[in-house]
Amino acid sequence: MTGSRVVLLGVSMADWFPGALATILRSKGIRFASHERSGYSRLVLRDVQGEWSGVTVKADVVELTQPMAWLSQLRAAGPNQNAMISIPHWTVTVNPDTTRSSTNISSTTVTILDGISTAFVGLRRWVPAASATNGTVAFGQQSLALASAEWKSGQLDFQIQPVVGRPDVQATVQLQTADPMKLTVRWPGRDLEAQANLRRSGGLWSVDGDLAWRTNHAGFKAEFAPGNVGPRVATATLVGWAVPSDVLVLKGYDQPVVSASVEWASDHFVGHTSIHAAVADARRLADQPQAISHIRTAGR
Repeated sequence: MTGSRVVLLGVSMADWFPGALATILRSKGIRFASHERSGYSRLVLRDVQGEWSGVTVKADVVELTQPMAWLSQLRAAGPNQNAMISIPHWTVTVNPDTTRSSTNISSTTVTILDGISTAFVGLRRWVPAASATNGTVAFGQQSLALASAEWKSGQLDFQIQPVVGRPDVQATVQLQTADPMKLTVRWPGRDLEAQANLRRSGGLWSVDGDLAWRTNHAGFKAEFAPGNVGPRVATATLVGWAVPSDVLVLKGYDQPVVSASVEWASDHFVGHTSIHAAVADARRLADQPQAISHIRTAGR
């Protein structure tokens, strides 16, 4: 294709591309009411709506990079990419009754994670950067407000707005083309932080990570096999968790220390829990026990 034809294609694309885009989006269950150009390189869609099996997505405005500018950005991909898709206000509404009735039995944890992994491979290749703000996710009577979400260089960062009377949750998700995918969730107002790695190997998905609360840590592992929603095996362990005085006070005792473990395999679980607290006053040592309790549970 000669240079003049490329220029002609780029100029004429602004006229025919919106119609072609509308046809493609309709085939995917997405419609928009109107469109307009924003300069040479951007296209604005208004009143965008998509519906899939009880899930409805709406956006007042979706701003896209035009195809020629999009391809130019792909060639110049780097850490400082501008958002190729921008959504300033959006909502996702999930009808729990409809989604339950339409859930396919084949949607196991492995198939869901496979789909997510494949989708993010495509996003990394074709959409280096995107952003959304002022979002709401509603599930039945519950709702969650997202202040912002940004996708750039294979990493998704989003912040959840605070609900009444509670601090906000800051969540950072890093998803990569190759294993492991990494997830980090931070809740500063509760001194909580969780990290997890997800890997696919030999037809299985495995997850391992750490949950930190103040100075305490708990480790967890799980393995998911095809054909099941729940894990094939899973373990969680916490050792020497110091329970602070603002959470629990045992009169006459020092700060309690908790250790626990849970193991799940072959549809059975076994759990062990122990709580230990030393007598605060050594002179009363003979009158009060140091070990508070030790509990073992099992079931299926």
